[in-house]
Amino acid sequence: VVRSASSCISSSMGERRPLGNYHAVSKSTVQTSLQRPFLSTPLFSSAIRENSNDASIPSPLSQKPSTSDDTNNQDGSSWSNYERLVRQLYMTNLFNPVKLGLENMDLLHKALGSPMDQPNISVVHIAGSNGKGSVALKTANTLQQSNYKVGLFVSPHISSFRERIQINGQPISEEQVELYLQEIFDICLREDIPATFFEITTALAFHIFAREGVEVVVLETGLGGRL
Repeated sequence: VVRSASSCISSSMGERRPLGNYHAVSKSTVQTSLQRPFLSTPLFSSAIRENSNDASIPSPLSQKPSTSDDTNNQDGSSWSNYERLVRQLYMTNLFNPVKLGLENMDLLHKALGSPMDQPNISVVHIAGSNGKGSVALKTANTLQQSNYKVGLFVSPHISSFRERIQINGQPISEEQVELYLQEIFDICLREDIPATFFEITTALAFHIFAREGVEVVVLETGLGGRL
């Protein structure tokens, strides 16, 4: 079913229209219901300045803020558990080369209990060649303003890995990454699933959204192209 994003939300802030279980939405169906500039949206600005005490939005050309994802320590002696796990994830493709197809993703999704097949979670899937991220961001904002608990999965990130997975405009915490990413690594090892960086990251998003009680997931397709 392909529907405009405006059909998934209420005409007023207080009302909520029921969502079906799955909606595929192309970029052209999303109207400019939010008139704010892209850089001023809470989802984007909060992700950029997540570790900054400055409430102003930095210029995209300014130096990125330091996060736990960045370190000058090369031997790992002072890495936190979060940093160790994220670096392990970044190294995944060196050992598990990219394999075309959905076999790994299907296996991993089933091993996690098929979180995106739950009837209480609706999915808005954004696909296309260009503009997927901005459309996903605006769609997530619109749904959030309609009183839904919204999960957003986009790529790539700007300054922190956690920007890829957001709930109601806030990147997931380092503690959530530590808990859920380790679970996925354990599943891959136990079930012998040679999942890649993107497959593991996608599974992480699905796992967190289900565990955190998200009602709607706005999902950016990982590969550009026709819907």
